[in-house]
Amino acid sequence: MSLNGVAASTGLTTPQNPSVFINSDFVPGSDIEFSGFAPDFVGLWQINVKVPANVPPGDVIVYVTYDRINGILDPNSIRRTTTIRATP
Repeated sequence: MSLNGVAASTGLTTPQNPSVFINSDFVPGSDIEFSGFAPDFVGLWQINVKVPANVPPGDVIVYVTYDRINGILDPNSIRRTTTIRATP
């Protein structure tokens, strides 16, 4: 699936879905609508996920694991977080 620095013309999906956690809750694979290279961008991994109805309003932490790689830790094991703003 190497494109060698060229933007994908269509979304190329990952071989398997990542594990996604929103507000520390596991999001079922059936709620992951897309995981792969975003069309028209070089090296951008896009994940479309349905946010569970029980997510409280405000900023909530989101993290991803894929192929035994934890997206909340950088290569130096420093914790990095991403948040989304949920509204009712």
